[in-house]
Amino acid sequence: MATPKLIQYLTTFSAQEVAAMQDFASGDYFCPRKELRRLLHYLLEQWPGFPVPACGKVRMHQLAYPDNPYDDKMLRYLLSDACRLVELFWGVARYQQDLQQRQLDLLKELSMRNLHKMHESKCREATRQKACRAFIEPEAYKADYEWAAAEEDYFLSRRQRNFNFQIEAASRALDRFYFFQQLAYACGMIERQNILEGVYVLPFTEHWLKHLEEKDFINDVQISLYYSILLMQRHEDERYFKLLLDQIDAYAGQISAPVQRSAYLAAINFCARNIRRGLSSYVSSALDIYIKGLKDKVLLENGELSPWTFNNVIKLALRMKRYDWTATFMQTYERYLPESFRQDALHYNRAELYYHTNRPEEAQKALLQVSYSDLNYYLGARVLLAKIYFEKQEIEPLLSLLAAFSIFLKRNKEISEAIRQTYLNFCTFLLKITKRKPGISNNIRNLIQSTQPLTDREWLLKIV
Repeated sequence: MATPKLIQYLTTFSAQEVAAMQDFASGDYFCPRKELRRLLHYLLEQWPGFPVPACGKVRMHQLAYPDNPYDDKMLRYLLSDACRLVELFWGVARYQQDLQQRQLDLLKELSMRNLHKMHESKCREATRQKACRAFIEPEAYKADYEWAAAEEDYFLSRRQRNFNFQIEAASRALDRFYFFQQLAYACGMIERQNILEGVYVLPFTEHWLKHLEEKDFINDVQISLYYSILLMQRHEDERYFKLLLDQIDAYAGQISAPVQRSAYLAAINFCARNIRRGLSSYVSSALDIYIKGLKDKVLLENGELSPWTFNNVIKLALRMKRYDWTATFMQTYERYLPESFRQDALHYNRAELYYHTNRPEEAQKALLQVSYSDLNYYLGARVLLAKIYFEKQEIEPLLSLLAAFSIFLKRNKEISEAIRQTYLNFCTFLLKITKRKPGISNNIRNLIQSTQPLTDREWLLKIV
């Protein structure tokens, strides 16, 4: 039997939310119906397990309507109402946490009630708060516009005929919010196109960029940072990469954590693309950026380290033969990994470390413990196994793996063309090396050096 939607909602609650929901459902203002209160209080007592016998339809109906015979239609209506009450609870809880929205709504209410002195006092208070900001949080760009628009509406409501700059301030705030958000979206689209299959319609033209350059809010450090990211992504030019790194240092303390994280990741991804092109000098640059971002805690989100960041740091360090450093890094940062990803990340990266320290059997055992919950683990594990099979001269397993891996790459529609070709080229060259005839090594070597994109280029050059 399908789990009722209400119980699915309540399963996601924390202990703190359970207590808050009990208080919320106790008041007549939000929950005036007694049968609804009885049902919710009973179900919240079953948290977190919600045992099936205690949460069956008949039992829930008995608790809600103790004097009525079972009526399935009546229960379904009650469960729907309970779901709406939970959704309202979530909305109220989110609203309580959103100080900017509460202040904005208060401003509008004061205006509507013609409480002019209080309205003007709140405006002065907001102006002082903005002046004290070290930086603007991403969501504040929209909030600043909405506040300016509310002040313009207030001016209109008073029907004054004096000249006022509020309409211009609202227009500028809208432009600043618009350009900030469109730049962030554009950078995100380009980054995703480099990894996943698909093409986005980018939200800018050359005229749009020229218009942005002419606006004085291009001097807003966060807009300027996103603009530099966009230039780097579009032109793939070392100049813009260095400009971005200089800005990251220069703007430290003036940038919100999400924007700073975006800048770090954009610089890292630029290095990754160049590494795939065979420019090994970017290995050290990428690792340095990662180390700096982790030291400053910019690359930690809500106190957690992304498993992909964890993987990438280890991969770069292993390429630089920093084996002891890698082992120490894993021990230091494994506790920051999200629990649901931790075991896969540890097993996979231990396999990489075992392989690079000449322990192929241990590497294979570690790979057997990886559940391949993510495509990146599968791709990396196929390459690692292929290298182990080749070095152990286990040719039949190697040929079988290369054939199956190539078919997988060609058929999987979710992999971007760049990533697909990176791994297909690896399979092609390893197959040629395995089956090569005497005297053609130089030709293969030249092809490996010139082919783009290609993973594990240095290893292929070594074995050829």
